[in-house]
Amino acid sequence: MTTFHQSPRLIYRAIQSPKDEEFFHQLISEPSVWENASTRLCLPIGPKTTTQIRTTTFDTSILSVLICKKETENNDNSSSTPIGVLALNTGQPLEMQNRAAMMGISIRPEDQGQGYGSEAIRWALEWAFVHAGLHRVGLHVAEWNERAIKVYERLGFVLEGRRREALWKEGRWWDSLDMGVLSKEWAEKNGRVIAV
Repeated sequence: MTTFHQSPRLIYRAIQSPKDEEFFHQLISEPSVWENASTRLCLPIGPKTTTQIRTTTFDTSILSVLICKKETENNDNSSSTPIGVLALNTGQPLEMQNRAAMMGISIRPEDQGQGYGSEAIRWALEWAFVHAGLHRVGLHVAEWNERAIKVYERLGFVLEGRRREALWKEGRWWDSLDMGVLSKEWAEKNGRVIAV
């Protein structure tokens, strides 16, 4: 069980402008992050573009947080290091009755492979299903992002669809995968009881 704005090793806080603009720009403009977080052509991008991405994606989400690594044992939010971002976007206001959101997450390269992404996703799913009352969380992932696919499957996401040869990268076609997890599946996997 996590507390509302933290999990064992991480703190989740709002993205604060202009304080966090430089971190957000460095994260999103990192080619290895961009290639796994976006299906757009990987080009050098400037602060204006990353600000546009933040305002159109993160600022319109039901949940958008900076993922921060705890630096002290006293859980003081002021002594934490940003390592990534996470968002749950419910789409258009007229789709709210569906109680569904799409998730996106990016972790800076030096903090990947240490379980921070899994921990943040677990926290976000609990927030989505227990606190926000969502019924479904989905995501899109490129076929080349095998490590992320394994993490999503381990956390309960199920392959729901495959857009064949929808993405071009490194001289070949790749599939785009649609994955999702329902609140009842999450509750069963985590030994929780929630209204579905």
